[in-house]
Amino acid sequence: MRENKTFYSPLLSYVNILKDIITSLEYLYESSLVPKRSRGKYYLYWDKRKYLNKLINRIKSFYTKKTNYIDIVEPSVKHISKKPRIVHLIVWLGGIGGAPRLILDLANGLKDKYDMEGITLSDDFYYKYSNFKVYHFSKPEKTLEFLLSNPPDILHTYYYGDWKGFHRSFEMILKSKLPSAIIENLLVPIHIYRSSRINHYVYCSNYIREIQHRKFENETVIYPGVNLKEFLPNKDIEKSPNSVGMVYRLWDDKIDQSTIEMFISLVKKRPSALVYVIGGGFNFHHYVERVRIEGVRNNFYFTGEIGYKDLPSWYDRFYIFVAPVHNESYGLVVPYAMAKNIPVVAYRRGVLPELLGGTNSIVNTSNEMVDKLIYLLDNPNIASKTSSGGRKRVSNLFSMDRMKEKYDALYQKLLTER
Repeated sequence: MRENKTFYSPLLSYVNILKDIITSLEYLYESSLVPKRSRGKYYLYWDKRKYLNKLINRIKSFYTKKTNYIDIVEPSVKHISKKPRIVHLIVWLGGIGGAPRLILDLANGLKDKYDMEGITLSDDFYYKYSNFKVYHFSKPEKTLEFLLSNPPDILHTYYYGDWKGFHRSFEMILKSKLPSAIIENLLVPIHIYRSSRINHYVYCSNYIREIQHRKFENETVIYPGVNLKEFLPNKDIEKSPNSVGMVYRLWDDKIDQSTIEMFISLVKKRPSALVYVIGGGFNFHHYVERVRIEGVRNNFYFTGEIGYKDLPSWYDRFYIFVAPVHNESYGLVVPYAMAKNIPVVAYRRGVLPELLGGTNSIVNTSNEMVDKLIYLLDNPNIASKTSSGGRKRVSNLFSMDRMKEKYDALYQKLLTER
C-alpha cells in the first residue's frame, strides 16, 4: 500500500497542477471574449491584446513572491511619531472588498492626523498598498507579542467570527494587558463579540445593528464611504438601454450558483439584453458553462477580476445595476451605482432597502427581478426617474467625507478618554 501511495502521489500532484493550468487558461480566455452587436445579434470577439496582457500578468504572479504584491514589513523600530497611532487588525486585507477598501480609505483620508498600520492573519494579497505598513502574523501569539511590545493608541479590529482563527487571536488580545483603546467593527451579518474590554462598537449599517441581541451606549453606525469625485455620472457616454451589470465576488457569500439562472432567463425573454458579470471566483466557470449550455453565451461579458481604479469606467457601461444577492450587510457596489445615478434593481435582502431608501427598485423573487429589469429597459424615462435621487442620497448618507468625519470624531473621543 505504501509503495502504491508513493508511486501515485507525484502523478496525482502533476495532474492537479495541469488541471489548475487548464482552469487558469480557460478563465483568461473567457474573460477576454467581448460581445459585439451586429444586425440585431451579439457575437463574441476575442480580444487578443487583453488575453495576452492577462496571461503575462498571470505568469509574472507565478514567479513573484507574495510579499512583492503588498508592503508586508517585519516588526522593527518602535513608533516615534507625535501623531496618534492606529492599528487595524483584520483577517484578510486583499482584493477590493468592503473592509480592505474601508481601511485604505481611512489610512489615506486621515493620514494628516494619524499614523495607521495594518495587521492581517492571512497572506492572500492581490494589490500593493503604498504608504501603508501591513504586518502578517499567522500565529495569534505573534500578533499579541507585537501589540504588547509596541502598543498602539487605538486598536481598530474587524470581527468576522472564527474565520481563519481570528476569534482566538481576538480573545487573547482582550484577555491581555494591552493598554490600547479597542474598537470592534462589524461588517458582516453575525452577532458581535461582547466584552468589557471593548471601548466602542461600530456597525456598517442599521441592519447589522438591529440583528444584535442588545443595544449599548458605546455603539455607532458608520456607513463606509463613496468617493464622489471618482464615481461621477458620465453624461458624455450614450448608453444602450440594453445593458445590465453586477459587480460581486463570484463566491457563495453573497451570490451563489443559482444567480446566473436569473440572468439567463432575462436574455431569453429579451434577446437584446447584454449582461456584464464583473468579478472573479470559484463560480466563474459554472456561470460560463451554464450560459453556453443555454445557448446565450454571446449575451454575456465576463470580465474577471477588475481593479478598484477601473470600476467607474465599467459602471459607465451599465444602464441598470443589478444586486441579486441573498445576503448583504452593506455592499459599496450599490452606492457606487447610486453615486453615478444608475438605476438599481435589488432583492429585498439585508441592508438593500436601507441603502436604496425606497421600494421602487426592490423585488422579492427572481421572476420579479426579470420582469422589473425588462420593464425599466423598455421604459428609459421611468428608469431615469428611478435613479434621479441616487447621488444626492449617497452625498447625504454614504459619502467618503461623512465617513471620515465620523471616524475622526470617534478616534478623538477615545483618545480623550484614555
